[in-house]
Amino acid sequence: MSETEKHDQSSEYSIVEFRREQYAVHAHSLKHAAVELGPALFDSALTNALLVIVAHDHTSGENACRDPKGRTRSASSLIKVMREITISGNGDYRVSDASPSFPQGTIVSLDDLMEGLSMTQPVRHGKEGGSKIVPSGAVQALLDLDHHPALGDLLQREADSHQVKMAEWDAGERRRALEYLEFLEDEEIERRINEATKTNELIMYFESLQDPLEWCPVCECKALLVNGRVEFDVPFGMCFVCSYKRIPEDAEREAFERVMDWDADD
Repeated sequence: MSETEKHDQSSEYSIVEFRREQYAVHAHSLKHAAVELGPALFDSALTNALLVIVAHDHTSGENACRDPKGRTRSASSLIKVMREITISGNGDYRVSDASPSFPQGTIVSLDDLMEGLSMTQPVRHGKEGGSKIVPSGAVQALLDLDHHPALGDLLQREADSHQVKMAEWDAGERRRALEYLEFLEDEEIERRINEATKTNELIMYFESLQDPLEWCPVCECKALLVNGRVEFDVPFGMCFVCSYKRIPEDAEREAFERVMDWDADD
């Protein structure tokens, strides 16, 4: 393979990755942004997603993403190209085939996407009519495009965002528990540890549970009443002493860190 061919492949890969990222970023933002930002985010996310899909599905590849004058097609123009690709004839486009998670596969309504464009384009271009609110059907169709094998970044971005939020929540919960702990005298802490033991014994007796108390990561007392466990037996629950509430997501984070530590040791 010549250096020119390698460069061309690298450039093509880069533009596809850029479009995938732009779709994921703007589609994710559309779910959380202010209403007035909706039209611009929808147009950007949709255009980038359709460019990736058309280049992947059309027999002409990237060339199908350009009009006769060589300009990159708009979202509405790309939808017209997709209508030529689809064999349904009713405006539906099969984004993905059947899978265990989606037995029927994923089918997106091109009509819903066009409605979203028709409603928001006047607002974006300063014309009368239209709406700042992207129709819910268009938003859902936009999100469903992520099931296409050439995309898929949106789901990971959503997962990453959720993990960040849970980590921030846990950090705040630990601060709250530490501040609460400062008001407790040693005698009160000892009393609560004893009460935790008695309470846990009653729970184990009446509910036939076999979960002993665990050490609390905040106050370091063996007073964490266990509500459940994740992988590697990492517990989550509430501390009887400092009232720290450990959620399953934080327990899963610790379990993941244990795996990473083991891999590093190996």
